[in-house]
Amino acid sequence: MTIDERLERLTERHEALAQSIELLTHDISELRAAAADAATAAVATAAAAAADSAADKERYEATRERHEALSLSVELLVAEGKQTGERVRHLAIIAEQNEVRAGQMMENMNRLGRILEIHDAHIDQHAHRIQRLEG
Repeated sequence: MTIDERLERLTERHEALAQSIELLTHDISELRAAAADAATAAVATAAAAAADSAADKERYEATRERHEALSLSVELLVAEGKQTGERVRHLAIIAEQNEVRAGQMMENMNRLGRILEIHDAHIDQHAHRIQRLEG
């Protein structure tokens, strides 16, 4: 092989290598752009996730606060229910005592009614005696 042929082959190889380097450079540029886009998307996704996380955290806190308020309300209602139950029991006892007293009053009124009848009978008898004595 002559020197000219060798130079020609070297030139061809050089051109092929130059083309390969250009292709590689182009591929690297595309990869860098894709990586930059992916990084931008990842940052955007992370920011969105952080925003969602912040919104979720706020929703969680609001829900937790509502739950605590409801729990407190339920506890107060239970305590009030117990107090109301005690008051109802107390009123039931008073009602029973009043029924006993009302029964006793009815008995006393019946006795007084009988006493009144007896007194009326005595008065009538006295009135008849007085009429006999006068008459």
